[in-house]
Amino acid sequence: MRGSWPAAAVPLLALLPVLGVAACTASSAADSGSAAFAPSGPAVAPAPASRPGSTVVDATSTDGSAVAAVGRRVDGIPHFLAVPPGATVTGSAVQPDHGRLQVSITGTTSAPVSDVLGFYRRTLTAAGFTATDDGLLPPGSTGAAYGHAGQLLVVAVVDHGPVRAFSVGGTVDAPPASATTADHG
Repeated sequence: MRGSWPAAAVPLLALLPVLGVAACTASSAADSGSAAFAPSGPAVAPAPASRPGSTVVDATSTDGSAVAAVGRRVDGIPHFLAVPPGATVTGSAVQPDHGRLQVSITGTTSAPVSDVLGFYRRTLTAAGFTATDDGLLPPGSTGAAYGHAGQLLVVAVVDHGPVRAFSVGGTVDAPPASATTADHG
């Protein structure tokens, strides 16, 4: 079903190509020990890597409202926003916003594009989402947008030969604490 996009979704779509780049850039920064970019909004304080010797880098805003990580799935992302089996999480973020959450997960997989899109179609439709307009995806990507009761998630997959990069992000209702998970990928 094609439909109109909420005005709030357009800035989110502009960020999709950046999500994967930010995750890769932050990962490179973790390897070199320097900061690669400075986000806008509340100041961000890096936390110790949760896996010694890994490229996992965590950051929390100084006001505690936003959490981001490179190399893992952050706490607070709703359970229905899963990661395909065998995929590697390259970055994730969650930020509360007046009873809602701004969420994103980026990753890589060797699975075919159709398998990644099929995984998200199954998991998101099982959570009540419906495929909507896919016309605003970043150039060179394949994907779909999903909506449910004012919530919006965009799934984009880019084929890089032997590896596919994927990004899922959007705005969802903040679930009860029991409906979030810590690390799924």
